[in-house]
Amino acid sequence: FIRYEIGDLAVMGQPGDCACGVRLPRLQRLEGRIADVVVLRDRVLTAPNFATLFSDKPGICAYQIRQHSIDELEVIMETGDGFTQDTRRYIAEAIEVMVAGQARVSIVTDRKIQVPQSGKRRFVVSSVSAGRI
Repeated sequence: FIRYEIGDLAVMGQPGDCACGVRLPRLQRLEGRIADVVVLRDRVLTAPNFATLFSDKPGICAYQIRQHSIDELEVIMETGDGFTQDTRRYIAEAIEVMVAGQARVSIVTDRKIQVPQSGKRRFVVSSVSAGRI
């Protein structure tokens, strides 16, 4: 095997033998990539933390969380029919609770989220995480 750093984040599974007899360490679940987490002073927020927040909210077509510095988050939402100021307020307040006063949160609704050539939309983009994890 060739070992290389790919930047995946995962949670280790419980130790024990696999039903197939393999005794190697196992992963319980994948959490994402290092670049795809928000790093705060006392916690890390992963894409699933935000997915539950945005799921089933009318009028939010797409979103992306961008961390520009340890204390600054930008929430970009592409909005459509059904989006209201109540939804905007709900998202802002919920993220404020998640970051517990450790970061300034700005909400942007007038910008298109660029999809990379790979076609894989990144829900969290951090300029901070690679150097801190």
